[in-house]
Amino acid sequence: VKRAPSLLNNQLELFEMEHFRETPWWAIFRTRMIYLDRYSILGNTDSLIEFSNLDFIAPLLLFYGADIADILDDSVTHVIIDPDDTSRISKIRKRLKRIRRTTVPLVSAQWVTDSIEQHEDLDEREYPCCETATSTK
Repeated sequence: VKRAPSLLNNQLELFEMEHFRETPWWAIFRTRMIYLDRYSILGNTDSLIEFSNLDFIAPLLLFYGADIADILDDSVTHVIIDPDDTSRISKIRKRLKRIRRTTVPLVSAQWVTDSIEQHEDLDEREYPCCETATSTK
């Protein structure tokens, strides 16, 4: 299933491009399609993890313009991982490789909250989701 950004986001983006020189701070995620790793079984939307640490991130992303993908497909621009549950990272990486999207950043939820706080889309490389990364975020 191929997903496209919402029609509302497209209309808002056109309005903002016409009336603002830069992306307004309230739309910092407008061009993003985010997959939240909150399903216990990758690709199964019926396996939503109850009380996931990512539950509070979804409304923030929507408010600041992102679209949220229920499945991990080639429209996804970012994957957000709960640092307390990294059990599906290898499956996510395999899926991204299979759909030829190996450059999609896997980030912690802190990237979202810090970007909102600073009113800009911060560098994803500073917010790795995994213990193998070297960043201090």
